[in-house]
Amino acid sequence: MSARSARDWFQFALAATLAFRVWLSFALPFTGDEAYFVLWGRRPDLGFYDHPPMIGWLLAPLVALSDADWVARLPATLAPAAVALALRAALMRWFAKDDDTANLAAAAVLLAPINLWNVIVTTDAPLLAFSTASLLVFLRAVQRGAPWLFFASGVLLGAAFLSKYFAVLLGLAYLAWAVQARRWGAAGMVITGALPAALLNLYWNLDACWCNVMFNAINRHDDAGWSPTTPLLYAGALAYLAAPLLWFLWRERTQVLAAMSHDLKTPITRLRLRAELLEDAQLRAKFGNDLQEMEAMVASALDFLRGVDSGEAVRPLDVMALLDSLQADLRETGGAVTIEGRAASPYPGRPQALKRWWGPGGNDPVSSVELDLRAGGRYRILFGGPDGAAHEVQGVYQEVVPNRRLVFTWIWPRTTPERESLVTIEFRQVARGTQLVFRHERFVDETVRDNHRQGWSESFAKLERALQEI
Repeated sequence: MSARSARDWFQFALAATLAFRVWLSFALPFTGDEAYFVLWGRRPDLGFYDHPPMIGWLLAPLVALSDADWVARLPATLAPAAVALALRAALMRWFAKDDDTANLAAAAVLLAPINLWNVIVTTDAPLLAFSTASLLVFLRAVQRGAPWLFFASGVLLGAAFLSKYFAVLLGLAYLAWAVQARRWGAAGMVITGALPAALLNLYWNLDACWCNVMFNAINRHDDAGWSPTTPLLYAGALAYLAAPLLWFLWRERTQVLAAMSHDLKTPITRLRLRAELLEDAQLRAKFGNDLQEMEAMVASALDFLRGVDSGEAVRPLDVMALLDSLQADLRETGGAVTIEGRAASPYPGRPQALKRWWGPGGNDPVSSVELDLRAGGRYRILFGGPDGAAHEVQGVYQEVVPNRRLVFTWIWPRTTPERESLVTIEFRQVARGTQLVFRHERFVDETVRDNHRQGWSESFAKLERALQEI
């Protein structure tokens, strides 16, 4: 996906969701709870019976300007857009993320169900804004090691705390990081920054018979009790709120599983090395067998999650030639791909593993792969759509020179069987390993060429993630 494309999607999501929330803020009837908070805005104070005072402070200038319902709802209406823009700017300027990552992350914030639908006056809007700001500044502080940034993060955390007591969980997360990283000075600066807000709340509760504490810890739970449906409803609510994140994890499961594979195999490797230090040969052999079984179980579980058919027979594969057939169309743009190392001989493998990374984008499952990797041999791949069979591509291998050159035809038999293009891949030795040069030519027009360029590029990005697992 190009940076422009990701930026366009973000801009569209920003405009569309903002317009929808503005309309919703006009259309929804004003609730009793909202009217209650508006009263806080009319008489701002250091605290109120059931919540900290921040929402009242934010509403004070708004309700002074107008009695319109949509005006009181402006903090809730605008908060998701503000958070998305702040996240996007921080990712690009502070954390050196590419434009695609920043734009898509910001779009995910906008499309989160709770951000899309919530326009009513609640304490959640300032909590969302100040918590996000605190977290971004905290991450920047960790990156730069700047005490003043840790202090600023604490000040913002204090503002989030004065919005809703739920912000305490973010403070506990900061504390957990400080304990793990042994950064006691950083924790002290965060606490120092948040302390005025905490003392202010403590002072008000002390003077108001601890009504905030009584309400949130006791009164609001008087009718609470065990019910078998409660855990299910809670899990369903979390799934609903986390829908964009769950979708992203599924879409990028190859990269996620690559990280899991590395994390799981690293301690097994350490144990294997330590087992070699055992003097008892019999005990060493037993440890080796146990570790081998453990590694096989980990591999099988990850293969199952990836959708790899681990029951497929292992047979020799020309790895370099197989990689050829899936390279991005980079020669058209003057680019090239460099792969560290090269396969000197066929490698035992499973052709169906190609299902993990073939096809553009992240939602094009492969249902069938047939490869006869020899001159005159044919290939056929079905992929895309709900059943993995929406598209079919096939062709004939014209040249197969192991580790040197691969040439094959490319045909879409279901849509344009009369059009045959040609793919050529060459391997060249360079100082750092092997350079893989790709060319797809004989297109009918520039539109077809550009469509193939995008498809190959996305396929190659998925291939790169899959190779990280090796």
